[in-house]
Amino acid sequence: MALTLTNEQTERLNTLSHKTALVEERLKTAELLCGQVVYPAVNELRYLARNLASVLAIKYDGNGTNPDFERYVVDAELCCERANHDITDAVFAYISLEIDAVRKSMGASLIQGHFPLYSETMKLLHDSNHLIAKSRGSRRAERAAIYEDLADNYLPDIITFYEDLLSNKELLGEHYRAIQVTQRNIKIGTVFAVIASLASILGFFEITISDLWGGSESAIEASEDPPALEAPSEGNLDTNSIEAPTTEGN
Repeated sequence: MALTLTNEQTERLNTLSHKTALVEERLKTAELLCGQVVYPAVNELRYLARNLASVLAIKYDGNGTNPDFERYVVDAELCCERANHDITDAVFAYISLEIDAVRKSMGASLIQGHFPLYSETMKLLHDSNHLIAKSRGSRRAERAAIYEDLADNYLPDIITFYEDLLSNKELLGEHYRAIQVTQRNIKIGTVFAVIASLASILGFFEITISDLWGGSESAIEASEDPPALEAPSEGNLDTNSIEAPTTEGN
């Protein structure tokens, strides 16, 4: 017997179709943003399609009902929901890692100076991660509400900040390199100043020591020279005190 759907079943499948289209749109946006395929979400959509194929293959029994319809549709709805959550997880994880990499390479103060919303965005990421961790132990209805809150109230601002950061990353890198060059020049100048100061101090001590050493040598030389003997003048020469030599035999 051909599959005949009630109004309620038709509405349910239409809702699932609309949600699946939204998930596929979000998936493409996430892949463009992250530059990679979100494989967990893709796998969930594959399982969703398989369940829908099973729904189409249902054959009613003689009473015009089939208990497998509910099972397949519920599985398909869960696949759609999990795919949506996987996309949110992937985007949050990717942006968190990218911003953290920029922070480690350039410093938070430089980012904050060029992007005033940096601190606010980091708080959003922190709160988002807390909500994602909290959802793991929650029931399905509560988990769905948490992810809806994340998608509506957290993710848009975080994505906007990241795209702004990404589009100005090259300019930010130029500022970072300029700061590095300035700091290096300051360090080099400081080293040369220290060397010059040390050279000046050493020169002063060398002159002082030379002066002290030269003065000591002069004093030593003066103390070692014997006093000069004064030769008698001709007028004071006493000739009587000089005895003439005697000649033996006279």
